[in-house]
Amino acid sequence: MKPADPLLPPNEAAEYIARKETTMTWWRHVGRGPSYVKIEGRVFYRLSALDTFLAAGTVEPVAA
Repeated sequence: MKPADPLLPPNEAAEYIARKETTMTWWRHVGRGPSYVKIEGRVFYRLSALDTFLAAGTVEPVAA
């Protein structure tokens, strides 16, 4: 059974949001980017956190 909100490792999370894994590492270092989970020292990203991060960057065009 798959979890409703799967955890992705950094390489898969980076691919999902079209960034490099090194960018994800840097963002964690400086306190930016999507929220993440640490389990026994390993980093994972919830799919919902990645979607929320992408939605926060959405820009709606304004009619002229």
